[in-house]
Amino acid sequence: MDTNYSNALPDEEDNITPPWMSGKSGFDKATLANITVADCVKKRAVEMRKGYWNEKLDKNGNVAKEWKEDTRKVYINSVIALKLLLAPEIKEDKKLNVSEILEEEQVIYDKYIYEEVKLDYDSLRNLIVKKTGLKYLPDIGSSVLIQTMKGWEMIDGGWDGKANAYIDDVVLVYDKLFEALNLLTARINYFKRKPRAG
Repeated sequence: MDTNYSNALPDEEDNITPPWMSGKSGFDKATLANITVADCVKKRAVEMRKGYWNEKLDKNGNVAKEWKEDTRKVYINSVIALKLLLAPEIKEDKKLNVSEILEEEQVIYDKYIYEEVKLDYDSLRNLIVKKTGLKYLPDIGSSVLIQTMKGWEMIDGGWDGKANAYIDDVVLVYDKLFEALNLLTARINYFKRKPRAG
């Protein structure tokens, strides 16, 4: 079985037929699933690191910023793509409960969530802190109002530590999901080696 998938997905501008489609056989989902699994393995086999801005000075002394992608999120999204591809097989399978695995993600989300607050004044014009009712995970670098040693302050990146801890924990959930999807593909013999003719 050929396991070189680096050139399996064509660029958008290429006018070629992908390997999982052909005029004779139609859509070859097993091959596409094989490629997608290999892509997930490749993305998980690198250092799981947070995204960051890399700053360099150009020849004119200006700061050029380049975003380095968050490899954790890239891996998570690759597993999501595999889950979506295998949606019919997941639905038919009696052993795999994707919802049960993904419930762990909600528990983690609730653990690291930011409850938005704002400063306001009461009827006596005393400064008070009020919850807005919004709960979310702020993007990395976002300004959030948090309580510090000095009192309530708007801090850039004030929730970054918790947001990064959330992603670190979620990677482990998607490891479980990826393992479960691999077991599913084994049960349905997606990657069974076909005998060669002759």
